[in-house]
Amino acid sequence: EGLAAVRELAPAADRTGAALLAILPRSHPGAVGAAFDAGATHFLPSPTTNEEFIDALRFADRFARRLRRRRPPESGRRRGDPV
Repeated sequence: EGLAAVRELAPAADRTGAALLAILPRSHPGAVGAAFDAGATHFLPSPTTNEEFIDALRFADRFARRLRRRRPPESGRRRGDPV
């Protein structure tokens, strides 16, 4: 169900220049490739610490901000509008 959620969110993340962070189990050897194929832009192995989670969100946020600065807003939408 996690990969299904990534697949569902990926088009909106791509359209708006958002990062899509997938939290993946360390015990599943194919999880990283599957998350990439589903549309994730970032991943974090789980279990993880709160500090690692916060750091991953900070990196993903920086990525999204850089990407949005390079893309013009979609017609009819303003930056910051909800997806």
